[in-house]
Amino acid sequence: MTKNKIEEILGNVSKYVDLLRIDQSYNFRFSLKGLTNSGKNLKLGPSCYGLKLFTMLNKISNLSNKQITEWTSYINSYQLNNSKFQKNSYIDPELINYYQTYNLKSFLKEATKIALNIFKKNKHLLRNQKLENAVNAETKQAVATLYDAGFKNSSLINQKYNNQEIIRYLEQLDWNKPWSAGAQFASLCVFSKTQGYNQENLLFEFITDLVDESTGTYHNLSSKVTIREKINGSMKVISGLSWLNRPIHQPKKLIDFCLENQPIDEGCDLVDYIYVLYNCLKQVNYRKDEVVNIFSKMIDSFQLLQFEDGGFSYYVDKCQTHYYGVEVAKASKVSDIHGTLLITWASILILDIITDGDHNYKVIKP
Repeated sequence: MTKNKIEEILGNVSKYVDLLRIDQSYNFRFSLKGLTNSGKNLKLGPSCYGLKLFTMLNKISNLSNKQITEWTSYINSYQLNNSKFQKNSYIDPELINYYQTYNLKSFLKEATKIALNIFKKNKHLLRNQKLENAVNAETKQAVATLYDAGFKNSSLINQKYNNQEIIRYLEQLDWNKPWSAGAQFASLCVFSKTQGYNQENLLFEFITDLVDESTGTYHNLSSKVTIREKINGSMKVISGLSWLNRPIHQPKKLIDFCLENQPIDEGCDLVDYIYVLYNCLKQVNYRKDEVVNIFSKMIDSFQLLQFEDGGFSYYVDKCQTHYYGVEVAKASKVSDIHGTLLITWASILILDIITDGDHNYKVIKP
């Protein structure tokens, strides 16, 4: 039975998570082998990944109240007031160190981008812009991780946009690439809901204007968008809607579109696809048998991809090598915490559908 297969997968993952944990602390490794110096020194990201896994697998119930409080306090200790970023952002010093360390090669690369930006319409992101994006993304991840575990950030994140500015910001995003634009939308949803910005109605009204009525996907309606971008971008938007507690606009159309366009066997694509279908089925009982049939085949493929140590790799042929632009591991065929997190999450989503919620794991929001 698919349920038994999923529980076997998750049991092996639970053992792998213990291997990644460093000396029973709240620090975790990105992978068991091949870490770079940055991969060894970055702490906030792996700790958030670890807490997400503990929450989903219900391993958190094995911790005492004191241990849970210490873990969440540890994550909250990364909230800093740095004038370059939003007040009370989550900042890992190693992330700053990586982006601010220059060698000749990186200096020449940055200088080339600056020169190209003068003449090109499509601008290259400079290192300071990449760092700001990374800090924003890691801050969103830390907040979401804490809320999923039933806790909060100790200090509110300073509001970046007022009501007028947030619409202008969303309008200038490239919705021809909804995976990236949708991620920014989702972050705003997380912050609005958890930090009390009260911009939920504005965000929902904005995204409503980007619904493709023929497919149920979210993107620029006046240009061609790839199938992969439509599905993966919709995943980001739907994750935002879940934080807003707002419905998917065209769940049946979106199910039809996904069933017509199954993804390639790569971590992020598979999980995005599963998440979209999962949320649609939670809203409407439509073509469920067909979706469950696809989910069952995916679980079979997950079993084949699981390493002997119980973990998964982010890619079919190699581990995840980067974290928000920072090289954390050398490319090799080993399991990693990011790939394991994604497949664990996807497996629990599938389990939640086929058992109608009758299981001991927890579905988290991204």
